[in-house]
Amino acid sequence: MMAEIIAFWPITSTSPSDTSIAPRTLLVSGTILAAAFTIYSVRVYTRLRPKYNLHMEDYLVTLAMVMMVIAFSLTAVACQYGLGRYDYYVSPEDRSRALHYTFVFGQLGPWASTFIRISVAFMLLRFKTSQIWRRIFWVAIIFQVLATAGGSIASLCQCSPLRANWDAVPDARCENKLQMEITDWVVVGITILDNILFSFMPIILISMLSRPLLERILVSILMASGFFATAGVIVRLCLSKSANQNPSLLRSILRIAFWCRIEESVLTIGACVPLLKSPIQRILGRLGVPSFKNMTRDLNEIDSKYWDNCQSGSV
Repeated sequence: MMAEIIAFWPITSTSPSDTSIAPRTLLVSGTILAAAFTIYSVRVYTRLRPKYNLHMEDYLVTLAMVMMVIAFSLTAVACQYGLGRYDYYVSPEDRSRALHYTFVFGQLGPWASTFIRISVAFMLLRFKTSQIWRRIFWVAIIFQVLATAGGSIASLCQCSPLRANWDAVPDARCENKLQMEITDWVVVGITILDNILFSFMPIILISMLSRPLLERILVSILMASGFFATAGVIVRLCLSKSANQNPSLLRSILRIAFWCRIEESVLTIGACVPLLKSPIQRILGRLGVPSFKNMTRDLNEIDSKYWDNCQSGSV
């Protein structure tokens, strides 16, 4: 947070009661994170059996999951210091600690989402696609990494000294409100573009393959997760507009953090589900659902054997 909004708000007769949105916020986001971790674990398990077949996309999702767990843990710790409460009832010392943890997990979240998105691109690179498609994937990966790195650098350079982002520091130098808004809009615009791009690429590719209905449904879930994440980004932007310079800053920040955790979890679920065809097919078979057959169709420039191998664990 900016140094100029580090302030202590006095309690008045019109002040709201000392309540916190932390319990229900952590419960909901923690439940969705647990679901994402479960689906991620099944993905890794299917890639380890019957033999070790982890690839770059699996390592990237694993790194993202580690960051997500750390970010959620830091959010929970920040709640112990008043995150989610009204600023009236939080001491300046606890408020500073809460904002410090907020600043740290605010650096981890964007990178977790980035690693999930580029893991999708690395998965698609394993298809035998045309050279044009491969160049599109690599450009998307490089652009995503550079955009996230730029956002992180902008956040770290927002105030000087760095401690002014969470504590009241005399003579601190920070960006003005206009500069902050421009940075927010640029970051949001790039994030929305990335979500849409990484949502459409898989569905376009799978439409060029002769694949069964189940696989198309699973890839559609990946696309839907990207659109949901885009909606979450818009919600976060609306919340951030009203977060600065008000006595409910700590509550507003937790609402923003909530949508960050939801976005990361949903993206993880979307990135993992398309690779769970085999266990889903077995479950449906036990329930008496007939197996999905491949569609008869001429292939273009994509080798569909990779997708089969992904599901069987032989790639």
